[in-house]
Amino acid sequence: MGPAGSGARCRADGRSATRVWRDRQFLVGQVGDRALRYARVEGLRGVLVR
Repeated sequence: MGPAGSGARCRADGRSATRVWRDRQFLVGQVGDRALRYARVEGLRGVLVR
């Protein structure tokens, strides 16, 4: 019973860890998109000012 129980627990932990990692990747992607968009706007503004 011990090994089977620990195996199930490891599997559950892995699933939750994957979900957390996916959420983190999604947030990083959102922030990156916003930063890229902002950099693009700033770059265009710099070109126009020049």
